[in-house]
Amino acid sequence: MIYALCASLILHATAATASDAERRPAAAERARADEIHRIVIVGTPSPVPPEPTVSGVPSGVGEHRQAQAGAASPTPEPEKQPPEQAQVAQLAAQARQLETTVALLRRQLALERERTAALEREAEAQRALRQYEAEEPVRRAQALTVETDRLTRLDQVLATGSIDAAPAIAQAQARLADSAASAGAGGREDEASYSATASGWLAESQDAIRRGDLYDARLALDAAQHNAQRALSLAATTTGGAARPPLSAPN
Repeated sequence: MIYALCASLILHATAATASDAERRPAAAERARADEIHRIVIVGTPSPVPPEPTVSGVPSGVGEHRQAQAGAASPTPEPEKQPPEQAQVAQLAAQARQLETTVALLRRQLALERERTAALEREAEAQRALRQYEAEEPVRRAQALTVETDRLTRLDQVLATGSIDAAPAIAQAQARLADSAASAGAGGREDEASYSATASGWLAESQDAIRRGDLYDARLALDAAQHNAQRALSLAATTTGGAARPPLSAPN
């Protein structure tokens, strides 16, 4: 009984296997027929499985694009400056050089102007000095003329026995001292010596008046007048010739 059951199962399984084997060729044939029908009638082949991709791009396509990108991107060459820009740059450099040259010339011109102004001032000072040297003897001669006249009048006052002439004698002494300094600065040594000696005699006259000795005061005043007259003679000349030595003031 058992053996019969087993044999029945084996027969059933063999029949099923044979049926599946028969059905498989038939299914393959139908699939090929359908494919041929789509190609011939519809014109659409069955979809082909896509190739594996890297980041969504097929491997073959990506390599091809990279090759094209490498071939289309040559090594960049250094940019060449257009001729117009080169010319503008050259002109700008020339302009800067000209500006530097102009600035240097302006500084040199300013220095030359300063030198010229200094020379003009020096020349003007020389002209003024020559004019002063030419005119100063005339002024001293005029002043000495007035002074000798005053000394004559002061002697007349002392002759009356009055001592009121003392302040006027002091003023005459100061003016003759100034005349001596002016003559010395002008190189007129003889004239300066006579004027200085006259001023010294006037100082002696003042001292005699303070002592109450009007006689000595008049003698000193007369000596001062004599030296002032000699200074006047020298101031009135342009040669500064020899003259008699001045009367020395008493010690």
